[in-house]
Amino acid sequence: MLSNQSFDNNLEGLQQEYSILIEKINRLGSALAIETDVTRGLQYEQLLKQAKEKQEELDWQILQIKNQQLYYLLQRLDYTEQEQLFSRFIRRQQIAAFMIHGSSPDYGQHWLANRLLKEIRRVSDRPVLVDLDCLVYNPNSQTMWKELGRHFGGIKDSPDLIAEKVFKSWTTKNIYIVIDNVEFMCEKLLQELIQEFWSPLATKAQSVVSQTNFKLLVFLIDNAGFVKNQSWNVSFAEIFEPTWSCCTPVKLPFLKIFSDTVLQDWINNEFIHLPDQMIENVDEAVQTILENSEAGIPIPAFREICNLCECEWLEEWLKIY
Repeated sequence: MLSNQSFDNNLEGLQQEYSILIEKINRLGSALAIETDVTRGLQYEQLLKQAKEKQEELDWQILQIKNQQLYYLLQRLDYTEQEQLFSRFIRRQQIAAFMIHGSSPDYGQHWLANRLLKEIRRVSDRPVLVDLDCLVYNPNSQTMWKELGRHFGGIKDSPDLIAEKVFKSWTTKNIYIVIDNVEFMCEKLLQELIQEFWSPLATKAQSVVSQTNFKLLVFLIDNAGFVKNQSWNVSFAEIFEPTWSCCTPVKLPFLKIFSDTVLQDWINNEFIHLPDQMIENVDEAVQTILENSEAGIPIPAFREICNLCECEWLEEWLKIY
């Protein structure tokens, strides 16, 4: 990803080119308005058409740069607790499973998963997305193992065989598995996933971890806050302790709204790259964001920030890739 300085340099160059082009368009328009020679008039019309096409191209390029820069800046907005706890574990261990959970998808579970992945993955790494929305209609073990096995070579594979295939893949590359929509699981299914798949896989990987630098990470994504509200017999680690075993999934802090303080601090920290209408009255900008995001729900807040910055919110930013 480009640095802020690179974004600024690219944007400045395009804006200078745009200003020169606008002057050219104005001159051609003025010349065409007074030209009486038909041949010259047609030449001016052709040049004007080409200049306006170039203007549209530059408009698009400038918008893309602004979007990319704002995306870069939004990556630094909050999620601090989750990021810090993730970093504590990942600095000490190559093998781990993490629960990312919030009250609805608008709290940014996919956004955070991508953000955490960006911290550790190489460009060539591609996470495997396992979507458990299939459990809505068939909430049973067979459906869960079929969906998981589908991504690792066999829809009829048993949990231990799936784990074995994942293990073999991990010996040659980083493995990042994102298991989405775990809110559709019942207690029994979550227990089975951990006890019959993750725990044996993590145990075997841990026994040879000194022989490789590859990472083996699983992200469990709860898009409804369901796991938090259940008194299930499922063990999670919520703080890092020296005795922690990678067989135990880590439950990251529950996702929450952006407070006015968090938004103010972000605007003040990034002010040099934000538009005047945001930085001239920070309190007003914060209130506008809160009013248009149901008091600071992250994804609606991101959309409103894009609106204030005259940029485009892209749904593709939430895709796991």
